[in-house]
Parts: sequence; structure tokens; C-alpha cells
Amino acid sequence: MQGPFAPPTNGFGSLDAPTPASSPRRRAERYTNDQIIKMVDQHETDMRLLRERMEGDYERYRLKEFQPIDEVTGSPLAGYASYTSSDPRAFANKVMAWLSQAKNLIRVEHTNDKSHDAKADNLKERLAIGLLNSADERLGRMLHPQLQGALAFYVSIRGGYVGGRCMLMKRDDGTTYVDITPWDPQNTHFGVGADGLNWACYKIKKTRQQIQNEYSVTPGDQPRTTDGTTDSEKEGVYVYDFYDAEANRVITTEQTLKASTKHGAARVPVYMALVGNTPMIQPIGTTGVSADVGESIYESVRRVYDKYNNIMSIF
Repeated sequence: MQGPFAPPTNGFGSLDAPTPASSPRRRAERYTNDQIIKMVDQHETDMRLLRERMEGDYERYRLKEFQPIDEVTGSPLAGYASYTSSDPRAFANKVMAWLSQAKNLIRVEHTNDKSHDAKADNLKERLAIGLLNSADERLGRMLHPQLQGALAFYVSIRGGYVGGRCMLMKRDDGTTYVDITPWDPQNTHFGVGADGLNWACYKIKKTRQQIQNEYSVTPGDQPRTTDGTTDSEKEGVYVYDFYDAEANRVITTEQTLKASTKHGAARVPVYMALVGNTPMIQPIGTTGVSADVGESIYESVRRVYDKYNNIMSIF
């Protein structure tokens, strides 16, 4: 698809054209708020099937009650007893326990150069361990799971492209803290160029109180909400946390919560990786391939669970 201000999309559903390696990196000021919203919402549309698969797998993990279906009409069968197996949750919890409790090994390879000081490599390892520990302490203070545990959940249940924000932040008093915040893949949007990420955005709903606490800005009523209501306290406000290679900007559909601010990183300060080895492909005569990218742990058992629940419901 094409946007009104960019070339055709690439394989990741991005509205950004590939950026030549010799070209200067894009600036956040290049995009207006409306352009950011259009880019993010277009990526959301392009990856709709993948996002629907993620939501379906999460409902499977939550043990959503199985609903028998009429195999002829495809309509739900009302008034019949149903059985919902707990296997999807037990299986996922076991996998997540393996991943979250796995030993995290950090190694900096020593070189054979005799003039190289091996102590420098040891200090690099200690720095990386300290940064990760500091990030986990911050996540704990915010009542979030630790980084490895959160990523274990997203890799297992969501799949797709797993990542988040990775920055050194400065407080008002001048002290710094490590901000490594994992993002829900279902709400993560991005554009890829010739040398990696061109931009990334985390789009989630926040209440008026959350926005006030985080940005010291009181959001006005948001008329463009999903059910047509202007009561943003009731439904929440979509917040776009946008990053490019130079700056970060936070906006809603109606206002700017945080003006473009240089983040100081050499590139887009977002880490991201594909789950598994299934890439985005362009087959002949097949549609909906985005749902096959970065499969979750339920890849080969979705239909098995449904069949088992159906048989047990009949019995």
C-alpha cells in the first residue's frame, strides 16, 4: 500500500522508503503529528492478521471458554455444554518458566592481541550485568515483571517481533537511570530501512491520570475514540511514543504530550528481534502471510486444542 507522503511499503508494512547507508538519518522534526499517526496506524492495519493471531493466542492462554461450532453453518451452538482444557496455560507456563529462569550468560570475547588488556573485557561484562540489574530494579519498583520474565511471556504467547525501549535517562536532579522497557509486540509499530530501524512507536491507551502523572499535561477530550465517546477517562487515550534516530516525541491524536527531544543515542533507541526463523515472504497466490511471521509456542497445537475441546464437549 502507499501513503500520501511516502513510497510503497516494504515487507514490514512500513511507510518509510529504505534509507541508503550514506544518507543522513531522519529527524523526528521531519514528521508532523498527523504523519506519525498515519504511519503508525498504517502499520497497524498492514499487520492486522498478525495482531489478531497474537490476541487469539492470548485468549487461548487465558483459557477463554470454548464455544462449540456447527460444522455445517459455522455458527456457535447455544445451549450446549462445553469443555475447556487447561493444557494451553500449563504448557505455556512451563515454557515461560524455562525461559525466565535460564542462566543469562554475558561474555566479551578476548582477542589474541597481546597488547590488549583483558581487564577491559571483564569491565565490559560487569557493566552489562550492572545495567541489566539496574533495569530490573526499576521495573520492579514500577510493579512490572523483570526483563527476562516479560520477554519470556512475549516470546511464548505473542511471538512476532519482540523488543522495547533501551535508554539511559536523566532525572530532574541530574542523576541517571537505566530504562530498558519491554513492549507488547501487539502494540509495537516500526519502519525498517537499509541499515535497520528508521523509526519505532509504542501505541497504547493511557488514562487521563496516567498522562498527567507521566507528562504533567492534562489531555483534553478525545473525540476520535473507538466507540464515539468523548469521555477519555472512561475509554482511555491512545498515546504514541515515537522514536527515530535522533529524537523522541509523545503525542495523542489531538495534542503533543512531549515535544521532540534528542535522545542522544547513535540510532533508534529500540531493540527488536524476530521470534523464530519464519521471515516475511511474498508468495504467489497466498494471502495473509503476516500471520505466519514469528510464531508463538501454539504454532502446531492450535487446532489440536480446538479439536480436543470439541470432542470433550460432545462427551
